[in-house]
Amino acid sequence: MYLTGRVRVSGELNLNFVLSNNNEDDLTTLERSIPFDFTEEIEGLNTESKVNIEIVPRTQEFLIDNMDIEVKTDLEVSINSYNLETVSVIDNIQELEENNENPYSMVIYFVKPGDTLWRIAKKYKSTIKDIVRVNNIENPDSLEVGTQLFIPKCSVCRT
Repeated sequence: MYLTGRVRVSGELNLNFVLSNNNEDDLTTLERSIPFDFTEEIEGLNTESKVNIEIVPRTQEFLIDNMDIEVKTDLEVSINSYNLETVSVIDNIQELEENNENPYSMVIYFVKPGDTLWRIAKKYKSTIKDIVRVNNIENPDSLEVGTQLFIPKCSVCRT
């Protein structure tokens, strides 16, 4: 349970004992509950906060005298809290028109899988004829992946 600025943890530590008087046929079970109550002040905690509580017994000591059992235990209480907040990461996105215009009159291009001279010429505003001429390509229908091509810009093709 938590209130603004405070977390209160309360509950019971349940213990189950099996006792024997060194006689295997004479077993006795004993159940005991030890109540605990813990309050912690946490800065920034409010009713909207998310809280995770973990309770772990760290040390345990049992002293047995006949049927009297003295139990000493330390409980470690871990409290993690956080507040959810909506944060606008990106504001005011503007989509700009892509400009593939290259100011140079020639581009160096490396052939990729699936490329054709027609696609390359179209992309760089050139012509198949000019690419073949500048690169001394014997067979325009067969391009090897990784081949370096010089792509001249077509002066009549520019917009």
